[in-house]
Amino acid sequence: MNIKYENVSGTIVALGCPDYVQGINLPGWHLHFISDAKTKGDQLLDASIKIAHAQIDYINNFSMAFPETADFAKLKLKTQQAEEKSNK
Repeated sequence: MNIKYENVSGTIVALGCPDYVQGINLPGWHLHFISDAKTKGDQLLDASIKIAHAQIDYINNFSMAFPETADFAKLKLKTQQAEEKSNK
């Protein structure tokens, strides 16, 4: 479901992932939006921008933390992802 926001100020964060992250993240560019009031936000698919200020930050490392719960340990993520792809 696509949600449309109009006349909302906020921040767009663009994340570019290289091809070698396939399996951990999705390669390519991903855009996300969060409103200034922090009440609206989601993945950004389209936008019309009136005024913008840009900053670029290159990150050469990151840390990923996984939940330390029994439920998370039982997940079969690879199997679930394969099933989701085959259902499309």
